[in-house]
Amino acid sequence: MNGQDIKEEILRGGKYAGTDAGLLERICADMLSRYPNRKDAVKAVKRELHSIQGVFADNNGHARAEALINGYAGADMASDRGFALQLMGLHSSTRERIAEAESVFEFLGGIVSQGDAIVDVGCGYNLFSFPFLKTKPLTYEGFDADGRAVGVVNKYCEAAGLAYRARTLDAVTQRPDGECCVLFMFKMIPLLERQRKGRAYELLSEITYRAAVVSFPTRSVSGRRKGMETFYPPLFEKSLPPGLKISDRKDFTNEIFFILYPSQRRACPL
Repeated sequence: MNGQDIKEEILRGGKYAGTDAGLLERICADMLSRYPNRKDAVKAVKRELHSIQGVFADNNGHARAEALINGYAGADMASDRGFALQLMGLHSSTRERIAEAESVFEFLGGIVSQGDAIVDVGCGYNLFSFPFLKTKPLTYEGFDADGRAVGVVNKYCEAAGLAYRARTLDAVTQRPDGECCVLFMFKMIPLLERQRKGRAYELLSEITYRAAVVSFPTRSVSGRRKGMETFYPPLFEKSLPPGLKISDRKDFTNEIFFILYPSQRRACPL
């Protein structure tokens, strides 16, 4: 028995068939080293995949999003905020922003310029929020471990006539390529740090950008308050790599945003 055997069994199940191949291989090898028994290893891989992607949006949610996009009968999908809210509601991370979508994206709009290239690590359904951005970036590249989420985002972009795209990526072992003016890492730092301590902060140092926007949840996925709003911010400020400075912070009901700039200001490469 090896990691490939475990991977093939997971893929036969279908639920995680769209998972980034590198991430799936990494988790299978890791869990097999911890659980020599095949049955236990398979269960452990499924638990880990659920915590990384399944807890945020299941395949039924992705199927419903695809059905909504395919059946869209409005005039302009790319600017339809009501439709955007429907799609955002099918992923727990974006669902948490619905009540304050106007305020959240008014805040983020002060960072994004028309000629910007956005790189979004752990994009999920973030792109569906773009109708709320008054200034649209020139390019957007989303990266996520969940291939089904990536597929839904790309279907939306094609249907809406947007030249934006998403790809799968294991952010624990890879960094996104391409030009980046503004980096988004929404609620990704706790997820990456749980998988490999220090990795989230490595990414913040490895990627070149003019500005970065990171955020932290204030509630668990189940909606419970666990003191996250007092735990994450000081830990983040303490762990921030040299050469990065916090220029702004904004607290919303379910999410805390930080705006970061390199101490040596960089121009957008586009």
